Amino acid sequence: VNKRKILNNLEANLAEKKNAIKRLAIKQNPELQKIIPKLLEDKELRLEAIKAIAAYDSQDLGRTLFQKYSSLAAAEKEEANLTMASRPTYC
Repeated sequence: VNKRKILNNLEANLAEKKNAIKRLAIKQNPELQKIIPKLLEDKELRLEAIKAIAAYDSQDLGRTLFQKYSSLAAAEKEEANLTMASRPTYC
C-alpha cells in the first residue's frame, strides 16, 4: 500500500497514518517533507510529525517547528527538543 495515499485517506485509521509517517521519514521521502507542516496542525499526528522532522536536514522544517513550539503539549515539546538537537541545522 502506498504510504503517501494512506496519509491522504480520510478513512485510514490513526495507527496506519502514524506508521506511514514513520516509514516515509525513514526513507526521507520528499513528499512527506512537504506535508509535515500540515501534519503539525493535526493534534493526533503532531508527535509523529515532530519525530519525522529529525529525518530531514531542512532549515524550513526546523523553523516551522520552532515557531509552533510555544503551542505544543509537554510531550510534544520534549520530542521537539530532541528533534531540534538531532540536527545542527535546527540549532
